[in-house]
This record gives sequence, C-alpha cells and structure tokens, in this order.
Amino acid sequence: LETEGDVSLSLQIQDKRIGNPYELQLEAGLTKWGEVAVFRGFDPDDWILGTEIGILRTEPYLLSVGFVN
Repeated sequence: LETEGDVSLSLQIQDKRIGNPYELQLEAGLTKWGEVAVFRGFDPDDWILGTEIGILRTEPYLLSVGFVN
C-alpha cells in the first residue's frame, strides 16, 4: 500500500501470456489503509481501475483485499 498522500508511477513489462506486455501503473495512497490504482495497457489498448484495502498491516506483513474493473 502507498502511504497516505504518496503517488507512484511504474512501468511493467511482462510476457503476453501473463497479461498486457507493456503497462503503466499509477498508484495513489488515499488513507493509511487504502489506495487506488490506474493501469494503462498499450497492446491491446486498455484501462483498468483498481483499489486495495489493507486489512492487516503489521510490518513486514500485509493482508489486503483488492478490486479491479
């Protein structure tokens, strides 16, 4: 989970068998227990919105639940 107020941008490159081979990911921490993420795929062209909620956040462990469209 991103810290509240933090924003991160990353590039993910993976095999086509796993998913979109080239993807940008933007994550923003909304609270200490929740974040939203937007994934932008390039081939094929797609957008995915995701959320993650931290249920148990005791370092170094994280138990979370997430939803994507």
